[in-house]
Amino acid sequence: MVNAAHELLISHHTPDNMPKQSRKRLRVRGKVQRNDRGEVKYMQGDTARGALHQQTFYGAIERDGEIRYVVRKSLDQLLPTDVDKIVDETVKRKVQEAIEAFGFKEAMDPQKHTVWMNKDKNVPIRKVRILTGVKNPILLKPHRDVSVKEYKRYYHVVNDGNYCMAIYEGRDRQGRLKRTFEIVNKLEAARYFKRSADRESRPDLVPLSDVNGYSLKYLLKTGTMVLFYENSPDELYECSVGELAKRLYKVVGMAQDGRVQFLFHQEARDQKAVTAECGMGISVFDARHPAPKLRIRVSNFKMFVEGYDFELTVTGEVKFKR
Repeated sequence: MVNAAHELLISHHTPDNMPKQSRKRLRVRGKVQRNDRGEVKYMQGDTARGALHQQTFYGAIERDGEIRYVVRKSLDQLLPTDVDKIVDETVKRKVQEAIEAFGFKEAMDPQKHTVWMNKDKNVPIRKVRILTGVKNPILLKPHRDVSVKEYKRYYHVVNDGNYCMAIYEGRDRQGRLKRTFEIVNKLEAARYFKRSADRESRPDLVPLSDVNGYSLKYLLKTGTMVLFYENSPDELYECSVGELAKRLYKVVGMAQDGRVQFLFHQEARDQKAVTAECGMGISVFDARHPAPKLRIRVSNFKMFVEGYDFELTVTGEVKFKR
């Protein structure tokens, strides 16, 4: 029974809901509308499914010639480590003085104490701007009132996840195999699918070749299954079911720096337990000792990809395409 479990290939189904459109019955004054044949009329929308970005809006400021991103917080949301990150020096000094006089917890509680910007004029400090570590936010939409400073013209948000990673492959002038990649975040994907309900009329989500002329090899999405090899792809054709079971992983994350996280297909523990054992993931695949999680750069990929090189049936059978 134990051996059978080790040889079991788990087929993971991760539906891609991003291209799907919302659909509901057409109503006029609450009454469902029908066509000449008596069939119910439906409306199709372009509603994206899933969170496209994190909910916090960030502002942009210039400091020492560098664009920095800030977030506005009320005093009762501040952490002790946030105080030194307050943007306005005068506001920071007022907050620090209140903390020294009353202690952090009481000073930041608006029910117990008011931090004054100018007590004589009855001007309290209720919110402060905090410097953040955000580096490359997404430009969500323009502000209604256009600033003279270009970096202040948009709402900035942080990416909530990537939709896919395009992998390009080719050879340089010396004949060496090279790979490049392009990340498509969820917001970009939603805008792409929104442009037209007709798939045939849409341009490609990613270019079919990169700036070097390398051809698109495959697209990786969350849930894509892969089979790793150590030296040559040919070794996969010679593997038994038990050996293939040690090489099967699922894509669970894609980073802007080109590193992809893979989770072992039989791994059922929660992410805290997996992270405690191997951190963000092991950087090298070992067929003899398959790690619970891998984190590998695009340039170091040695794998077959589901849908391109093989298919995995619902019963866990691997069918190679070539």
